[in-house]
Amino acid sequence: MVTCTCYLFFKKLNKKLAVICASLRLIYTLILGWAVMNLIFILPLTKKLVHRSEESAVSHGEQIMSYLQNFQDVWSVGLIVFGGHLMILGILVLKADEAPKWIAILLLLASVGYFVIHSLELVDPAVKNITDAINIIMPIPMAVGELSFALWLIFRGGKKIG
Repeated sequence: MVTCTCYLFFKKLNKKLAVICASLRLIYTLILGWAVMNLIFILPLTKKLVHRSEESAVSHGEQIMSYLQNFQDVWSVGLIVFGGHLMILGILVLKADEAPKWIAILLLLASVGYFVIHSLELVDPAVKNITDAINIIMPIPMAVGELSFALWLIFRGGKKIG
C-alpha cells in the first residue's frame, strides 16, 4: 500500500522519481521479508534445543546464531535500500510546493543516517563504536521525519491548503 501510495501521490510531480521511489520501497519490503525468513527458520531449532543432547544443542545453537547473523546482514542491506527510498522521497517532498520543507530535510537526513549506519555495519563491523555514536544522534530526526511525513500525508497531503 505504501509503495502504491507514494507512486500515485508523486507521479504528477515527477513520474521518473516516483517510480524510483516506489521501486526502492518495494525492494526494501522484499528484503525485509527475506530477512524475516531467517527468524522463522529459527523457530523449529529452538524446539529441538529443549529435547537434545548437549552436543546437538551446541550444533543447533550455532545454526541459530548463523540465522540471526544472516537476519542482521540482510536487514542492514534492506535499511540501506530504505535509505535510498527516503532520499528520493525527500527530494520529491522538497519539490512539492504544498509539502513542508522541514519534513523533506528530515527525510533526507534520515536517508543519510540509514545509509551510513548500515553501510558501515556491513563493510566493517569493527567500527561499532562509530555506528553506536551515530545511532545515539540519528534516531530522533529519522523517526520525526518519517512520522511527520506520514501524518502530513494522512491529514494534509493531496488536499488544497488555504
